[in-house]
Amino acid sequence: MLLDRTIPNYDHAHTESTVLPGTPEQLYPLVRHGDFGTTPATRMLYRLRGIPDFPTSIDGMIDGGFVLIGEEPPHEFVMGLAGQFWKPSGGRVEIAADDFAAFADHGHSIVVMNFHLSPRGADRTRITTESRVRSNGPQAKMAMGLYWTVIYPFSRFIRREMLRAISRDAARNL
Repeated sequence: MLLDRTIPNYDHAHTESTVLPGTPEQLYPLVRHGDFGTTPATRMLYRLRGIPDFPTSIDGMIDGGFVLIGEEPPHEFVMGLAGQFWKPSGGRVEIAADDFAAFADHGHSIVVMNFHLSPRGADRTRITTESRVRSNGPQAKMAMGLYWTVIYPFSRFIRREMLRAISRDAARNL
């Protein structure tokens, strides 16, 4: 899996998945280019974090600063950010896609997220999204650990909303 090659060792992770009718070839464009149309609750969470205009699509997230680390259509893509996410500014660090696996800047963390599509029978697909976090240095590990404890329930909610939006798109378009 591309995610395992990008960040095999990590401090925190979160996975959500769903099974939908359709093949990876049919569903991949809905995941990769669809608009997740955030719910009012999701918009409020982003406003609280100081990101009122957070993009609601993967393409928008990439345009907004996420790095597309790799893509293997129709099965997986991985994107990520580097920074000090526990700080109000996010302390983002620009990093090239090829440098994520080796990123070791002391006092910083990387957050990597994927979507993986795998066939389940003749016409069903499991869509999994996983987020992984790795921090460099004891202070970053402690700060990110505290931050992760606070944001984890909200991150889980947002991932579930993304999967529900994909499910709604699939029901309308397939």
